[in-house]
Amino acid sequence: MERVPNTLVYRRVRENVRMLTRHRTVADKVVPACPDWTVRELVAHLGKVCATAFGREWAEAPAPEPPGESAGIPELLAHWEKLAGEFEQAVARGVAEMDALLIADAVVHEGDIRVVAGQPMPAGHPAFMSTMDLGIWGFSQSLISRGLPALSIESGDLRWVAGEGEPAATVRGGLHDLIRSFAGRRTYQQIAGLSWSTDPGPWHEAFTWGPFTPPAAPIE
Repeated sequence: MERVPNTLVYRRVRENVRMLTRHRTVADKVVPACPDWTVRELVAHLGKVCATAFGREWAEAPAPEPPGESAGIPELLAHWEKLAGEFEQAVARGVAEMDALLIADAVVHEGDIRVVAGQPMPAGHPAFMSTMDLGIWGFSQSLISRGLPALSIESGDLRWVAGEGEPAATVRGGLHDLIRSFAGRRTYQQIAGLSWSTDPGPWHEAFTWGPFTPPAAPIE
């Protein structure tokens, strides 16, 4: 899959979130992957992450005041758009970097909103490659810290190795399914439903890493 510049990827995610939340009925729905948040609160989170992810030493002006607690999704999206526009200009000036962490957070939450809206993730989403980079890195650290053997991860003609040493097994799946598995959105049973070359049990615990833990029951 061809890699797309991160600024363009981030813009696509914002456009997708705007499309997914255009109906007011979505705003107050609870997000299954983030049950403490409604869709409106999740959109507010995306703006906050954009403002704070890398500090604002790159900014030429103070951060705009965030919308109030009662702001609707259109106001929250406008705030996020302004912040992201400043960020993109800073990237163009070479004083900021829009790396995989920001992209991964946004695309994982785009997937969360798609579950609420009943809209599947596009098969060729341009954020998949940078999000997989972060997922593989985090999963690798989890394998290493637990002393688990390396795992070959494949999707189509793409291949990564997570962990250290020669892979002891292979897991195959679509990019979206792999990303959702690494991001704590799939149960152990769903993860086991990927195509494994052997019993996946020994690797299950490694899917808990950073802020991510597989849910006890399916959320999507």
